[in-house]
Formats: sequence, structure tokens, C-alpha cells
Amino acid sequence: MDHKRERILQPEASWPETRLAAVKEIWDSTIIARTLLYKGVSLYVTVPGQDIEYPGDEMSDGERVLFYLIGQCLEAPSNGIIIIDEPELHIHKAVLTRV
Repeated sequence: MDHKRERILQPEASWPETRLAAVKEIWDSTIIARTLLYKGVSLYVTVPGQDIEYPGDEMSDGERVLFYLIGQCLEAPSNGIIIIDEPELHIHKAVLTRV
């Protein structure tokens, strides 16, 4: 059975976790001032407690860097080495102190 049909027939709680879902979970637990939201194939960023929502292609440079780094870390092989060169150039200081 293909994944599309499987998702229609099974409740959401039994779906396998995707990489995007893992990125969202890490993002939402690390960046308190922003939440990722995906609607179909589109990614949005929301501000909790406020009526602010904007498309993923309007992310700030820092938000884009964090999204990219989280995804790259999830894709790295086990026991691999990850080198991040100067992430502080675009990442807000409040986020750097949390990680």
C-alpha cells in the first residue's frame, strides 16, 4: 500500500514521523518566539500568542539558518561529525543561549 493511501486509511497518531515533523518538534522546543506550521506543502511561521503568520520564504536569515542546520543535523550519519562555521552571524543571541 502506498503512503498516501495508508495515511487516508489510518489515524494520524499511527503515521510514521517524517523528517519535517522532527525539524518542527526541535524548532518549536528551541525557538519559543516562533512556531513552524505546515499546511499541505507550504511552510509558515507563526508567532505564539499573536495573530502573526508569514510564509516560510519570508523567514529571516537567522530563521532560515536554524531551519537548515536542524535539518542537516537530522540527516547526518550516526557517529558523524558536524562542523558549523560561525552560526552566530545570523542567529539571535536569545536562541544561542538556549542551545
